[in-house]
Amino acid sequence: MEINISPVGSQTWGHNLLCSHWLYPGDDISIDYIDCDYYDVRIVDGTYLECVVYDVDFCFSDDYWDITDAFLDGCAFD
Repeated sequence: MEINISPVGSQTWGHNLLCSHWLYPGDDISIDYIDCDYYDVRIVDGTYLECVVYDVDFCFSDDYWDITDAFLDGCAFD
């Protein structure tokens, strides 16, 4: 499983924010070193399907993003 971000429109993805760890149901991750800006987000699930979410606003202080199966079902897979 991977979660990567990149500046909007970038041709490459940043490093894996999970650092090779798996997220299981109920797990969470705190990311607190991202500059306030808009990013594209790539999520790679356990079956290696890539879900890309475009133009995500990372200018929040304590936002919670719940990645569920329903969320992934509605995602743009590349």
